[in-house]
Amino acid sequence: MPFDGAFSPIHWIIIGVIALMVLGPERLPEAARGLGRAMRAFENAKSSVMREISGALDPGPHDQSQAESGVGR
Repeated sequence: MPFDGAFSPIHWIIIGVIALMVLGPERLPEAARGLGRAMRAFENAKSSVMREISGALDPGPHDQSQAESGVGR
């Protein structure tokens, strides 16, 4: 079976068991929270960059009206 980029449930179970063995039951919840925070921060940063790129590529009506009236030249 070729790798298609997705994990099956058995893969997640194996990863969870290994994480439990490595981190232990006391540190596993803290590590999961930290991972969740990091993923949330990454997603927020990605969304911010996408908004900036979209805003730069698609000028809004305010920007277009300024360009047509000659404001900012």
